[in-house]
Amino acid sequence: MNSRVAAVVVAGLLAATLATTAARPLYHSDVWAHLAYGRQVRAAGEVPATEPLMPLCEGVPFVNFAWLAGVAGSLLYDAAGPEGLRLAGGLLVAITVGLFGVAARKRGRVAWAGILAGTAFLAIAWFQLFAFAPWVDPLGPQILRPQTIGVALFAGLTAVTPIPRRPGWRWLGLPIVFALWTNLHGSWPIGLVWLAADWLDRAGRLRGAAWRSDRVRRGAGLIALCAAACCLNPLGPGAFVEALTFGRHPNLEDVIEWGPLTWAMNQTWVFVVAAALTAIAALLSPRRIGWGEALLLVTFGLAACRTSRWLLWWAGPAAISLAAHLSAFSQRPRPAAGSAARPAHERRWWIGAWAVGLVIGTAASVPTWRIAAGQYAGAGCLAHGTPVRATAYLREHPPAGQVFNAHAFGDFLLLAGPPNVRIFVGSHAHLTPPTVWNDALAISRADPGWKAKLDRYDATTLMLSVQDQRRLISEASASPRWREVYRDGTAVIFDRVQPMAGP
Repeated sequence: MNSRVAAVVVAGLLAATLATTAARPLYHSDVWAHLAYGRQVRAAGEVPATEPLMPLCEGVPFVNFAWLAGVAGSLLYDAAGPEGLRLAGGLLVAITVGLFGVAARKRGRVAWAGILAGTAFLAIAWFQLFAFAPWVDPLGPQILRPQTIGVALFAGLTAVTPIPRRPGWRWLGLPIVFALWTNLHGSWPIGLVWLAADWLDRAGRLRGAAWRSDRVRRGAGLIALCAAACCLNPLGPGAFVEALTFGRHPNLEDVIEWGPLTWAMNQTWVFVVAAALTAIAALLSPRRIGWGEALLLVTFGLAACRTSRWLLWWAGPAAISLAAHLSAFSQRPRPAAGSAARPAHERRWWIGAWAVGLVIGTAASVPTWRIAAGQYAGAGCLAHGTPVRATAYLREHPPAGQVFNAHAFGDFLLLAGPPNVRIFVGSHAHLTPPTVWNDALAISRADPGWKAKLDRYDATTLMLSVQDQRRLISEASASPRWREVYRDGTAVIFDRVQPMAGP
């Protein structure tokens, strides 16, 4: 594939990825809580020490690596509404696809390796980026969250490695990236692991002579600088402890995306097929697999089996490895060191392809046209299941006290609900005391004693999910303590009509 044809294909891939992702509605994920926290940080002028928005979480340390993403996202949301967020999601996914393609192109040394890697990443990570299978809903909701920024930064890191003999601008640029990354999303340790894997590949080739190599010593120094830069956050060096222990929080056991891959999941089958293809390509390819590459693929793959959310982080390295090994079948023996550099005219074609692809994708996206027309919250910009009308009802009829809300509704209430609304739970499970979290689950299931639990929390309003809390809705409808005041296809709202039971 010559440079011009490859550039056209790359431009088309980026434009199509951007436009189709931006056309998808926003899924009701934790993005709304991040925006609400971002507004809080902007108003206070500092990152709070304890959880600031949920009274039931009073005193809980505010561990939020994504505070800066929340600030930036809230500024965008206040300026351009949900349409601005949709467009940002499209840009981030397209850039991520392109950067993983650049990483594979560097390692595979042929243009089609980059195109294959970008496409493979989309296929493997589909169920982490979008809410539904393409055969169920081809334009199902996009899952936009600070994690989307994190994976874009990770893709950029893969594109600027392997670290050359003379790191040059990387001495300053990479520590700055890690300092920002630590405040944008909690995935920054994955970047350090990637740098360590790249260093291990280089050291492994040199074996006993590794520490006599300037390149290996400089690589180790660069990793140390990046690790030091990760301390530039509100938690300081304690960020390492929080990042490494975050997944052990007991509340996460009840969050499906923190659970293991199961055979009932479509993404499990995608993972198995991708892992098998990557392993076969690595075993049969004339390209030698490095120790770092092998350990990273195996470690990230095992992590994905244990926690499905890790599949997003395995997808990029797997796509790069698959494309690099497949491309090796079509190549002559590797040329002498230094002769594999791309000629200037080819680099210009690729830079042009990126620019054209992103410009065309942005110009062709639905949110761009709506923003230009002053429509910042157009029809269909939010996914089905977002409690837009029920939240508007609560703004018109503000609750007098504690609201018991469906887990999926809490974040949107924080952002778009009445001022100072007292939600029960949101998606930030690690910020909720385990007692409150477990009580919320018991009430949602309408377990015996659910009325007494609501009395103990002085709940005066129920905002329940039609899809997930049918039994509780039925029980509340039959109870003289609660009166239904609002219903739509997404939510049902009850107000308390009897005084709460005494002690």
